[in-house]
Amino acid sequence: MPRPKPPEPLKGRNMRMSDIEWLMFKELGGADWLRRHVKQKAKYPKGYYEALAKQGADSGGANGVVAVHTTRPEAIPQTKEATTGL
Repeated sequence: MPRPKPPEPLKGRNMRMSDIEWLMFKELGGADWLRRHVKQKAKYPKGYYEALAKQGADSGGANGVVAVHTTRPEAIPQTKEATTGL
């Protein structure tokens, strides 16, 4: 059965792990588990990271991604609610 098309393009990423760590990772659920965990533990809402990725692609960043330490994109308002989560 073919795999369904992902909602956004996927890029191959390399991870350095020992064989034991790799077995643990696969036992936890592999890439599906990692995707769920990253989305659940993200520091900011998904829109923030989408704006960062778009800003990086527009500025010619490496592979369309900008380092996380860059300034916040203009798409995210600097309000108390956006910065503190209140």
